[in-house]
Amino acid sequence: ISFRSYYIALAFIVNQKWAEAMAVFQRSLQYVAQARQNTNLKKTLMSELPKLEQAIESKQFVAHANSILETELATEKLSGMEVNGSKSVPLLERLDQYYEDSDMLKGKPNLVTFPPEFTPIPCKPLFYDIALNHVEFPSLDHKLDSGSGSGAAGGLSGWLGGWGWGKK
Repeated sequence: ISFRSYYIALAFIVNQKWAEAMAVFQRSLQYVAQARQNTNLKKTLMSELPKLEQAIESKQFVAHANSILETELATEKLSGMEVNGSKSVPLLERLDQYYEDSDMLKGKPNLVTFPPEFTPIPCKPLFYDIALNHVEFPSLDHKLDSGSGSGAAGGLSGWLGGWGWGKK
């Protein structure tokens, strides 16, 4: 198990996940200590344990040093960033200031803020039709009765009757 955890920690080092690698190295050192107390272990594996422990400790120091370097590089980048940041301000907002921006001549100049900030707008006004309850519509009964009294063929056959279907 200690060998497996050692190789898992090496995979974390390859992926530059230093904290995870250091944690797995600590666990593999615990497994090495447990393996030393095991009397049923083969002699070949028992002879490999000191080499494994030395490799674990060396790689653990490498992971710790890389994690410290990575945090220092991140803090240097943060300290080197310009707080005022006139490049981050779009041209539309700094029209009254003269600033010779070389990015305006290159690929994508920063002209306006995009996407624009959301501004609240009122919803579509609701109109309630109160007069609809008081409107009297004309009766359409005379139009409904005229179709039933003629005796014409109804349904689909009456409609398609003129095209060759429905008549013999």
